[in-house]
Amino acid sequence: MRLKIKSKIFLSFLLISLMYIFTFSASYGYLSEIGRLSMEIEPLSYEIQVIQEQIESSNTLETTITSYAILQSKELEEALSGYVGRTSENIKDFEENDKAELLRLLSELDENIGSLIDFIKQEVNSSELNYKILNTYAALENVKGEEKEILRNYTQELHDIIDVQKRITVLLIMLFTGSGISILILAFVMSFILGKKITGPLSQLEKIMREGSEGKLDTEVEIRSQDEIGSLASSFNNMRKGIKKYQKRLQEYGSMLEKKVKERTMELEASKKQLEDKNINLERFNRLAVGRELKMVELKKRIKELEAGR
Repeated sequence: MRLKIKSKIFLSFLLISLMYIFTFSASYGYLSEIGRLSMEIEPLSYEIQVIQEQIESSNTLETTITSYAILQSKELEEALSGYVGRTSENIKDFEENDKAELLRLLSELDENIGSLIDFIKQEVNSSELNYKILNTYAALENVKGEEKEILRNYTQELHDIIDVQKRITVLLIMLFTGSGISILILAFVMSFILGKKITGPLSQLEKIMREGSEGKLDTEVEIRSQDEIGSLASSFNNMRKGIKKYQKRLQEYGSMLEKKVKERTMELEASKKQLEDKNINLERFNRLAVGRELKMVELKKRIKELEAGR
């Protein structure tokens, strides 16, 4: 199949583009997963913060219970009474399976707090009061235990998400690094091949053209491809053949002209010899004519002398 140079360059660009598209397509799912996990981290972080604050509040509640049993102030009573309501409001955005058990334990704690407040108001004996306080502490410990369990679950879930993100990030780094190196290698190989296919024949053509300018037309350019370089090489070979034919015709014409010149020279030399012979004969004729004329003058003079002596 005959491919033009621009087609080869376009195919090289297409291969590199396909590798880039493949890399992007392969990484798109990972990037989407990272985005999804990132969206889960924000609410999870908020829930962890809430449950940590709730654990601190539960730790404070233990002191509040002890202080109320001793001081029996109105403010401490309101703090105890409003604790469960505030906690329920804080965890309202938690998932149902996470807050169901906690709400149940809070309900038990609320009953124990209410019973404790009633016992203190009724001023019952200390043994029963201590029993109620211990029950309230036990209910509070159950709440704190559940809160810590929820915190552990949320923290573990957060760590799992971060671990997954780390693994995906490593995979993406390896993918992009491998793809980048592959694209660089492909670009280098394609540029090397194209450069060799283009500059190699051009260098050979330039060398043969330089030899041709010096009159050496025997070397033929090797046609290695069917692209523009191959067409150029073919055209040069045809031009070289045409020049050789023209040179041959010039040589034949020169030989013919030289032959005619020699023939003409020989004809001129023959004509010159004939002319020289004619000049020699004419010169002889002139000498004879002059001698004859002198003899005639001498004869006439002699005749006059003879006539005068008579």
